[in-house]
Amino acid sequence: MVSIPTHQMLNHTPPVKLDRSDYILWRSQIDHVVFANGFEDFIDGTTICPEKELSPGVINPSFVVWRRQDCTILTRIMQLRLELQSTKKGSLSMIDYIMKFKGAADNLAAIGELVLEQDQVMNLLKGLGSNYNAVVTAINIRDDKISIESVHSMLLAFKHRLE
Repeated sequence: MVSIPTHQMLNHTPPVKLDRSDYILWRSQIDHVVFANGFEDFIDGTTICPEKELSPGVINPSFVVWRRQDCTILTRIMQLRLELQSTKKGSLSMIDYIMKFKGAADNLAAIGELVLEQDQVMNLLKGLGSNYNAVVTAINIRDDKISIESVHSMLLAFKHRLE
């Protein structure tokens, strides 16, 4: 069963604009969104949306089953958001911690769920142990917004200095 395409699912804008030089990169980004949401059957025409009503006032059972799939997506969104909020570095290497965190954020983006960059920064820093207090404080006292990529670089550099 495939879920109903919703506006939120289709509202994911690829970070790279399509032009003659970046078709392959752009296509891989679009393919990721299409396959993550199960839209490939709609694109090639093998699946069509079932009619809501079989006749006036008679709901199509196939439509009801199809509609229920939206709950699966909402559950997945909640699961991924919880993962972003509760992931801890623990014994993971810094790169594994960052990749685990980034994976959850990327999966949310793939299903059209926006995760603000500052929320990503906050949750990433929250999952670090006390031995990272110095770098967490340095990031937190900044007057400007810091990108998640900059935080990744700072954490990797700090980890390298610790070693």
